[in-house]
Amino acid sequence: MLDVGCGYGIVTRAIAAVGFNVHGIDISEKAIEKEKALINGPNATFEVVSAEQLATTGAHFDAIKCSEVLEHFKRA
Repeated sequence: MLDVGCGYGIVTRAIAAVGFNVHGIDISEKAIEKEKALINGPNATFEVVSAEQLATTGAHFDAIKCSEVLEHFKRA
């Protein structure tokens, strides 16, 4: 699962705690650094990258959670 705009990863960690593999991304280096210090299980990974950048890598996910972030995307 991909968590776009995971921020401090509260939801990411909760999803991982019930057994899902979750990759949290955010453009905030500060948020991701904090998350990496709080990881309490093997199911969550975090990365400083934008959704636009990740889309160019060809990465695939079974599900995507994206909440409270759409208002931050640039309009085309």
